[in-house]
Amino acid sequence: MPSAKALKPLSPQIMAELASKNMPKESPILVRIFKEESELEVWKQDTSGHYALLRTFPICRWSGELGPKIREGDRQAPEGFYTITQGQMNPNSAYYLSFNIGYPNAFDRAHGRTGAQLMVHGDCSSRGC
Repeated sequence: MPSAKALKPLSPQIMAELASKNMPKESPILVRIFKEESELEVWKQDTSGHYALLRTFPICRWSGELGPKIREGDRQAPEGFYTITQGQMNPNSAYYLSFNIGYPNAFDRAHGRTGAQLMVHGDCSSRGC
């Protein structure tokens, strides 16, 4: 059973923001994470089919240094393009609605990179995430 926070409806403020930007609640999102700047951007598809910046959030912690994750245990945060599906969401997270990024993707595997269960979560700690 998902936690209460996973089932919580969007706030009136975010619903108003989505409406003002012509972004249906159900439309896809794109997340961009910038290590050096320690920022996470949320982009959302609007009714025209284009993506527009919805919000930017500070990242208080990420693991390792600039550069990609190479192997399990190197404590590096991955760099690349990852598709997130509903099945990768963790509604029972001890953090705030964490999700598995799907590392390693096909590119990572083709380059011999290893690791698993790399998450984006809402706690100010990181062990390779």
